[in-house]
This record gives sequence, C-alpha cells and structure tokens, in this order.
Amino acid sequence: PASGGPRGGEAAAHGGAIAAGFGIGMLVVVFGSGIEGISQYAFFVVATLALGAIFLSLASVISAATDSRAVALGIATFVWFFFVLLYDGLALSAAGWTGGLVGGRVLFGSVLANPVDLIRVLMLTLPGTSGVLGAAGEAWIRYMGGDMSAWLIATGVLMSWIFAPLLVAVSVLGRRDL
Repeated sequence: PASGGPRGGEAAAHGGAIAAGFGIGMLVVVFGSGIEGISQYAFFVVATLALGAIFLSLASVISAATDSRAVALGIATFVWFFFVLLYDGLALSAAGWTGGLVGGRVLFGSVLANPVDLIRVLMLTLPGTSGVLGAAGEAWIRYMGGDMSAWLIATGVLMSWIFAPLLVAVSVLGRRDL
C-alpha cells in the first residue's frame, strides 16, 4: 500500500513547522503594527493549520484507497489543483448558468464545498477586514444568517473537512487486505 494510513504524526510535524515559521512572522507583525495585529495574525496561523490538516486528511483517503505511490501522488496533485484553481471557475460557471437569485445562492453555497474558498472568505470577513469583500461579503454573511451563525457554520464545515475524510480512510483501511 501507499501508506500505513492516517497517523497523527504527520499533522503534528506539519503543525510544528507552521507554528515555528509563523512564530518568526509574528515578531515582524508585533514590531510593525503592534499588539493589535496579533489576533488577525493568530487567526491566519490557525486557518493555515486547519487547511493543512484538511489536505492531510484528504491525502489519507487517497493513500488508503490506492496501491501505488505514483497514483496517490497524481490524484493528490489533481485534488489540490482542483480545489485551489479549477473549482472557482466551475462555481462561477454554475452561478452564471443558473443566473439571478439562484445563481447567487449557488455561488454563496459553493464556498462551503471548497475548504480553500471557505478559509479565504473567513480571512476576508475577520473583524476590521469585512469591507474588503464589500457588498458580496455582507451578502454572504446575511446568507449564512449573521456573523455568529456564519462563523459557527464555517467552523463546523471545516471540522467536517478534517474528520470525514479520516473516517473514510479508516474504513477503507479496515476493508483492505494489508
């Protein structure tokens, strides 16, 4: 098999490397903008850790479901490419094709189906930065039921993106003859 399955070591190593690297960046933030920039920077670090955990989780499923490292690497590369580059074009096409109010709802809802987009929107709707998205950001918050509701839904969806693939990977590994 391509891997021994999902393990916490990869996530811990990944998280440690991110924390160490961003710790140095935090010093730059503190010296550049003072203590008030720390909360937004801390959220950025947490969002990065979450996105890393999501893609490690997806990699666990891919690894558990394939017999070849080369195949697993190819699929993982496509999954990354899909979520980072291709998905937005498909979502915009679907929204444009449906048009009107339905198109707007398709576009707003599509954010939840892509962890990269969800992190991006959350980063741009942090307190003090919501004006960056303008009317679209305000409409997304309204669509989600308000600030607190949007954050709770987003957190739940992100947790699902982490744990659902891990459960699938464990299930796949349980059925495989290793």
